[in-house]
Amino acid sequence: MQCAKLSYGKYMQLFGNTVQSSKLKGVITSTSAEELSFPAVEADIAFDIKLVFPLLQTPLFNKLIGKSLPAAYFILEKLHKLICEQDAFEEPKEISSLEDYPLAELWRDFFHQEIHDFPTLLQLVFALSTHWGEGHTYKIYEFMNKEFIPEVKRFYGFDLHSMKAALEKLPCLEKLHRIILLLAGEYWDADFANTASRNILASFFPLLDKGNSQKEFVQPTGLDKGNDTRMVFLYQHSAINYWMSDAFGDRQSKVGFNRYFTLRYLYYQKSGFLNTRWPAAFPKGPLSIFDFGQAYAFGLIPDGEVIKELTTRVNAEDSLSQATAFLYGLLPQAQMEKLSAFGKANFEPLKEVVRKVTNRILEIELKRGEPLTEVSHLAMKLERIEGASLWIEILKAYGPESLGRTDYYYGSNLSKREVLGKLLRTCYPSDTDTVKILNALLKDTDISSERLMEAAVYAPQWLQLVEECIGWKGLYSAAYFFHAHIGTLLDDRIKAVIARFTPTHPEDLQWGAFDIDWYREAVRDLGIDHFEIVYEASKCISSGTDHTRLRKCMDAVNGKEQAKEMRKLIEHKRNKDLLMNYCLIPINKRSKLDLLDRYQYLLQFLKESKVYGSQRQESEKKAVELGMLNLTRNAGYIKKTRLIWNAEAGLLKHIAPCFIPKEREEVKVSIKVDEEGNSCIQYVKAGRGILNNIPAKLRKDPYLAILKEINKKLKSKYLHSYDMLEQAMGEGVSFLHSELLAWRNHPVLGPIMRHIVFVTKENATGFYTKEGLQMLNGEVVSLRADDDIRVAHPLDLCRLQEDEAYRQYLVTNEITQPFAQVDRLFYFKPEEEQSVTYPLPKDFPWQSTGDGGYQKVFYKVHIVASIDAEGHLSFSHRKTAQPLSLPQVPDTLYSEVLSDLG
Repeated sequence: MQCAKLSYGKYMQLFGNTVQSSKLKGVITSTSAEELSFPAVEADIAFDIKLVFPLLQTPLFNKLIGKSLPAAYFILEKLHKLICEQDAFEEPKEISSLEDYPLAELWRDFFHQEIHDFPTLLQLVFALSTHWGEGHTYKIYEFMNKEFIPEVKRFYGFDLHSMKAALEKLPCLEKLHRIILLLAGEYWDADFANTASRNILASFFPLLDKGNSQKEFVQPTGLDKGNDTRMVFLYQHSAINYWMSDAFGDRQSKVGFNRYFTLRYLYYQKSGFLNTRWPAAFPKGPLSIFDFGQAYAFGLIPDGEVIKELTTRVNAEDSLSQATAFLYGLLPQAQMEKLSAFGKANFEPLKEVVRKVTNRILEIELKRGEPLTEVSHLAMKLERIEGASLWIEILKAYGPESLGRTDYYYGSNLSKREVLGKLLRTCYPSDTDTVKILNALLKDTDISSERLMEAAVYAPQWLQLVEECIGWKGLYSAAYFFHAHIGTLLDDRIKAVIARFTPTHPEDLQWGAFDIDWYREAVRDLGIDHFEIVYEASKCISSGTDHTRLRKCMDAVNGKEQAKEMRKLIEHKRNKDLLMNYCLIPINKRSKLDLLDRYQYLLQFLKESKVYGSQRQESEKKAVELGMLNLTRNAGYIKKTRLIWNAEAGLLKHIAPCFIPKEREEVKVSIKVDEEGNSCIQYVKAGRGILNNIPAKLRKDPYLAILKEINKKLKSKYLHSYDMLEQAMGEGVSFLHSELLAWRNHPVLGPIMRHIVFVTKENATGFYTKEGLQMLNGEVVSLRADDDIRVAHPLDLCRLQEDEAYRQYLVTNEITQPFAQVDRLFYFKPEEEQSVTYPLPKDFPWQSTGDGGYQKVFYKVHIVASIDAEGHLSFSHRKTAQPLSLPQVPDTLYSEVLSDLG
């Protein structure tokens, strides 16, 4: 379905003549909405292009290449040689400045000794940065070079192609380029760079005319579909476009911004604002919507010019998307950082124009019939709108039509239902919206409770208000249950809410993991009848197959399937969905072997998958992994590691023979575990003792293959085991003495537990033994099978005044704990609530909340720690989201949160 472009006449009809007159010292002589004209732009009187590029203007003879090349090449060649002389060094993944890069002082010395000053450095950056990379549009670059290089070469007086050919042969070109850019960042001279940019753009502009400023690029599409014609513009050639990048131009002062905006606007205007006969091959213009916003705030342009940029031009959709995202604080962090170039810009006038445009688009679109309107494509680009009244108007515009399933590729369909669906999902409650207001808006409509519920499932930001409005307690939790398991559009905001209800990652839930506790809680709170209605409504957020698959999961949990029968089907069809559902069928509480039997079956299924291809092996491995998650929740555990420990404690007898030396080819082989829990395969030969390497004749021995597999699993358990114990310490998770007793006998778990301090409910502390907790004085505190025991937190030891004694004990006995416990850094809660800001490091390990903040969920104690974009820390209840005061937060949890914040 094609969308009609807005002509200027139609634009005036839809948006009205909002143009206001503006004067700024004669810079803009005419300010009508139809056309803006600027005075002729001239370079500085003393400007000479040869003085800017002396290195590139002066050819020197390179004996190695045998051609005349610019002097810049020789500096780059010297730097490349210096790079090659160093031992191969690895570039770090995160580089923000030269200080982050290896051998920073060496590159600084090269700058001072060989480059000397910033103008020289700028020439090197220009030479390295102004080229077209290869790719699927390579022929377009080739075409532009052929068509535009005469004008570019005539202007500069040189051609970089020969130097490019030489540079591309250098093996360390990427490192060379990176170091030059980092040096430029360190020694950047904004005044020189901005002056050079302004003069080059001003000098080149008069050379443009209708004949050379744009060309038609024609390329066959193949498959007898004719040609694809695209328009390219001379200013988009990298040698000119380079000077329009964000690195150049003062956008903070009024005078500097006037120069910056005027030059780029003239090039934009010369290209017909990219609204040409054929679509632009590179449709990004030289100015952003924020440039237009700043120009409007400074009085350089009328609001009509901003409206046209948001509605009628090639970049209108992207501009409107960015502007509405900015209006509601939804711009990605990377884009927000770019706005710092504007300084303390006043974008309030831009926001007012965006609101005006948004309201007019909605006014038109909400009155539409089936045919699309001139603004349907723009409506799909509104990133957010607000207000209960608007939400109800959108719902009324739907009429009786079903919401339908969401289209993941917004913009691919501009039908009435699809556009209204996007608006419905984009509309959020305003700060002033209440249940009372929502009820008043619904009073004179025929919108039923079921319809309102369906709309809230579709747009979950309304769930809390709708739940209270229609009185369906538990709707909020149940709706997010369906989003988690079958929703097709999960952004960071939705994922952050899901994380409050389940520790299972949404991706795993989408692939077949199932949170049994959440399901049962949702059914209990909402009631089975209402839950089934919400299940039917969830069709609008899912695909048909996912919706059906979820029903089968629920049937398994409800005992409508038999484990034996399903196992037969799995073996017959080798079906991965059935395997995951098999783990959801209620465990026989009367049989201790049921859980162990299912665990073993998962391992057997995984073992059998090795006969298939790599792709199928991976998919079946994932199914077993998710089946293990389902079995974990079915057994009542939060962490999969705990299930594995308990299951393998019962399977220990099966691997016990592996620890007894067995003779194979005159060599005794066995698995050995050291005092710390690290395992390895040991080879002992009579007369030679322990061998350092595997004897060649044993490499293909079947028994050795078995030992290797078991040893691999033991090593994995070692890593995961102390991670879980450390996390249990922070969250205050307790274990049964009967559990710990079984784990204590495990060859890997036992040594790990040996050096960890535990604490009972009665505040007795000590190291765990088979007899009980052995205190520092040697006495043993006896334990019953059902006694709860926690991993002691250093706060516990501090308050019991035992921390120093334990610290001294570890030092005296030269004990290294598997994780920091006794020597762990800890924090006390302040006596009163404090307003503290915590600076967040890059790659903060908590979960993003989608609004610039992060959260960490502590499931055992139902608490969420959150830190907003400004660095303010708060705590709330996991399920209700009600704020918690510091006295309601466990001391150990508070300490762990502060440790994360550093």
